[in-house]
Amino acid sequence: MSNPETEAPRRRITLDDLTKMLGVAVAVIGVGKYFYDKAEAAAHEAQARAISYIEAYGSDPVLGAREALYGFWADQPELVKIFGTEALSERQYQAMLSASLFRSDKDVQIRAPLLLMDNFYSQMSFCAKAELCDRAILDSYFCEITQKNVVAYGPFYERVRGVTGDGGIGAEMAAFAALCPAG
Repeated sequence: MSNPETEAPRRRITLDDLTKMLGVAVAVIGVGKYFYDKAEAAAHEAQARAISYIEAYGSDPVLGAREALYGFWADQPELVKIFGTEALSERQYQAMLSASLFRSDKDVQIRAPLLLMDNFYSQMSFCAKAELCDRAILDSYFCEITQKNVVAYGPFYERVRGVTGDGGIGAEMAAFAALCPAG
């Protein structure tokens, strides 16, 4: 049996105690919701920024640069035919470019579009690295394109780096492509 003299008196929960507990619970939920809302807003902003790069890729001045590059290749049908039918290593591709386009400085006409594309990729890569852009959206749209561009224009960027002494030209495009998921 219990002895009322040795037992601690039971404290009754008052309305004031319930109000305090409810206030703490509401505060905890409110803080959690605040951080959840901030994270959701940041994710939405990152998605919007990524989509803005897709839009920029399809409009001037990037579109003009891409058209200039396509026009350049349209003026090189014999090379396009070889590149399209032969499985060339990077070294063979570089050698063919050196023996044809680079020897006659035909690549000079596309340096400005290449630099514009380099600027685009530098900005987009920074956005992805800083986690300001949704990388999954960028990857789904740009990875395949970028990987092809790195192969196609790598020797051209290498040549521009040699002329300008700027070792960073073309590097961000290559870095972006290197971080693309396999598949």
